[in-house]
Amino acid sequence: MVDSEQIENPDDFLALRFSIGFENLTSSMKLAPEQASLDELGKGSLVLGLPAGCCNVEHSVMIKIFQEGTGAPTGPLLFFATGKVTEIEEADDRRVRAVITLVQFDEQSWKAF
Repeated sequence: MVDSEQIENPDDFLALRFSIGFENLTSSMKLAPEQASLDELGKGSLVLGLPAGCCNVEHSVMIKIFQEGTGAPTGPLLFFATGKVTEIEEADDRRVRAVITLVQFDEQSWKAF
């Protein structure tokens, strides 16, 4: 049997941390960066962990992703987009996972991100 430590070296991986600026353009609700998390990246979409009740399907949102520790809006902006909430899944009674389909964004920034 092969030990996973023989195959995977933890030093080969880089931990990436981000601050997420989230604004629901439909309801004018803004979240503090610590309230949102980037859970998944997809092709032209992303999944955010958000407080329950901050958005609904079909809502328009604005997302800004900053390098963590720099604090929005003064740190380096890595990615900016507008999108539509296309799906919401309950994570627990206080959080949801929202699938955001990107509508307007710079494709090169997305690929670099």
